[in-house]
Amino acid sequence: MSSDGDNVNPLKSDPELRIMLNSVKGIKKYRKFQEWKGSFLARLESFLSEKGMSPATRTCNSYEDVLQKYIKGATKVSGLIADNQLSHVQKNVKGTLGLNEMGNVLQ
Repeated sequence: MSSDGDNVNPLKSDPELRIMLNSVKGIKKYRKFQEWKGSFLARLESFLSEKGMSPATRTCNSYEDVLQKYIKGATKVSGLIADNQLSHVQKNVKGTLGLNEMGNVLQ
């Protein structure tokens, strides 16, 4: 699964972190592992700054927008059902349009 998220995932995109992850397999001593862990976490922490968090914030905001549209569509469809403009037996133009709008949000 390759997406834009892979480009901002430092575990996949940062060469230094990738080398460190590959090298951990060869560590046999606890003290060496503790040294490795300190270096690894220090490097990873550099990606958790404001600059590193901006892609996550953008994704979160985008997801929030989609959810708001879905809630709006679901509320509209619920209202149409309550007004008997949409049911398993019949639907009118307004009901069809409401379902189509909600379906478009889900795509």
